[in-house]
Amino acid sequence: MDLIIEGQPAELEWLRTEIERTLGSEAGLEAVPAQDGDEMKEPLLIAVIVALGGPEIVRAVTEIVARRYEHAEEMQRLDLGLRESEMHHEYKLAELELRLVAEDGSKRPIVEADLARLEADAS
Repeated sequence: MDLIIEGQPAELEWLRTEIERTLGSEAGLEAVPAQDGDEMKEPLLIAVIVALGGPEIVRAVTEIVARRYEHAEEMQRLDLGLRESEMHHEYKLAELELRLVAEDGSKRPIVEADLARLEADAS
């Protein structure tokens, strides 16, 4: 089962970094860059896909997602590092969009509170 996390680029970059730092390659992270039809632009992170392989991974991702609000200053620093021409306006810490991808390929939206249930189900 995979978890797709969509959000603002700076927030997703922070999440990706924290997940990689905490879980390493265990999370099976995949970044999904923005693409516009046939035109290849500079990749801009629009989603992160996490392979939910067990309770430890689900627990760690749940904790990281919950902890992101504690890092507003770091998010601002990351936001300032984005290309000014691409990111002209200020991004606020927005709610993430989470979707679960089942083994059969079906997708369903979930809320952050559902991550705790996933942890229990993975045990």
